[in-house]
Amino acid sequence: MENIDFTKITACGECCVSCKKKDEGLCEGCIESDGRCKEWAQSGECPVHRCAKNHGVQFCGLCAEFPCEDLPKKIHWNPNAVEHLTELAKVYHAEKCRSTEINELNKNSWNRQAARYQAAADFSYSEVDYGDTDLPTEKELKLIGDVRGKRVLELGCGGANCGISLAKQGAIVTCTDISKEQISFAKENAKKENVDIQFVVSPMEKVVYDNEFEVVISMAAMMYVKDIESVFSNVSKSLKENGIFVFSLNDPTFYSVAAKYLWNDPTIQQSYFYSGEEKWKWEDNDDFDFITYRRPIYECINSLINHNLSIAKFYQLKPKKEIQTIEDELEMLFPRMMVFKAIKRSTAEL
Repeated sequence: MENIDFTKITACGECCVSCKKKDEGLCEGCIESDGRCKEWAQSGECPVHRCAKNHGVQFCGLCAEFPCEDLPKKIHWNPNAVEHLTELAKVYHAEKCRSTEINELNKNSWNRQAARYQAAADFSYSEVDYGDTDLPTEKELKLIGDVRGKRVLELGCGGANCGISLAKQGAIVTCTDISKEQISFAKENAKKENVDIQFVVSPMEKVVYDNEFEVVISMAAMMYVKDIESVFSNVSKSLKENGIFVFSLNDPTFYSVAAKYLWNDPTIQQSYFYSGEEKWKWEDNDDFDFITYRRPIYECINSLINHNLSIAKFYQLKPKKEIQTIEDELEMLFPRMMVFKAIKRSTAEL
């Protein structure tokens, strides 16, 4: 059991994605229909889903009473339900535990890095960039568009230069970051630039609203998240219908090539298809680390699709700078940063 999207796991431990019954219209899917599907039309609701909801868990394997006496009767179609749900719960707890560990490490590291990072930053507060001022900007790519009067949510805002830029353009902005030190700098920056922004200290996976935003953005921050499925699920919930999601993150093309020819990283990380953690230091003599999570592009695409987010644009960004190092030369040959624009589909399109 690897790479499980737990946001799509039903109460009985099955997965709505690629389910034959769901694809053929026999079942609307417990997650989407809140347990009210054709298969249980007479009772009005799937009894397994109702029981899990009453116990405050997503699926039976997480319940304090698992395995209960009624389980074999309720999940009668799967004679191995107890074993399956037991293994599923083990993976769930391990994934959540590791995700929390990574967040804690990155939070502490960003709290220590924040002052140095902001002192060296040359970001604009009047133009949205995608993580680096050497890359094409929003002025060139026009992915976000007119934000006047729109509610905008930024995930992993750092010093909030992008949020401030959008607030200056008339957006109603909420900025979030896992680091309280970054948020402190963001508040100072917003005050200096004379804009009103709501700030929230939180990991991305915990940020969720109910159809409140027309725009969600995240610039060069998504690679710090292991549980990207939860983030995309929450973005979809937070966006209004036809709302847009624009985010940039590390491009695995550059990082796989650099891992082999520049950094001599472990062999497994030299493959484009590597999906996993990368531990690194901002400066070689630092006594603290960061962990980013690299994934091939198709994983991002499939995760967006799974959460009702249709890709409208995709760019692999080429920098505009003089070549001074071998790393600079590689950046001119292989994209280091990529940016997606996705749109939340309307109910009528589903």
